Amino acid sequence: MLGRNINGYKKNDVAYCKFHIAEQVLFGQQIGWINADIVDDPRKFPFLKKMVQLRWQYRKLFNSGRLLRPPVVEADLPDQASFAGMGRPPAWQVFAMPPVRAGLWQDESGVCTLFVINTADQEASCSVTVNLPDGMLPASTADIRLVYCESVGENIQPAIDQQPVGLKIQVNLAPEGMLVLEWPPR
Repeated sequence: MLGRNINGYKKNDVAYCKFHIAEQVLFGQQIGWINADIVDDPRKFPFLKKMVQLRWQYRKLFNSGRLLRPPVVEADLPDQASFAGMGRPPAWQVFAMPPVRAGLWQDESGVCTLFVINTADQEASCSVTVNLPDGMLPASTADIRLVYCESVGENIQPAIDQQPVGLKIQVNLAPEGMLVLEWPPR
């Protein structure tokens, strides 16, 4: 199990906290290397609770599945600048925190699961490109199962297009919303 400490100098940085909690889920890391007082923070705790529930629901996948190449995400929200804040340089070097992140996993039977998480406090219109070898793609978009979607706008269902070497998914995610899709291999 891997985890990451998300307290320290950055304790009051809500965007930093949610970014790292989302990545912990997407990368299959252990969640919770954080001070217990997060349960009293109404800006952080609801998101943490949602991510812990997602991690628990997919615990078997995260424990015995295989993390695949991350999908490419393009969102209409700008990246936020931050720094690690855990000590001396290079911890003080600035890095970008994209508000929408995605992860792709494959279980032991070959089923792929795509997770897309919006860490922002506002709606995000995004495009997710999943590049996979042909055998890992669904035979058609009809084989893709929508497990969960917190979407906004007129089209609450994600738009899914099959590409020559992957999938392209368009979705408008709610603030702190997520999308989960699953499909069997060909």
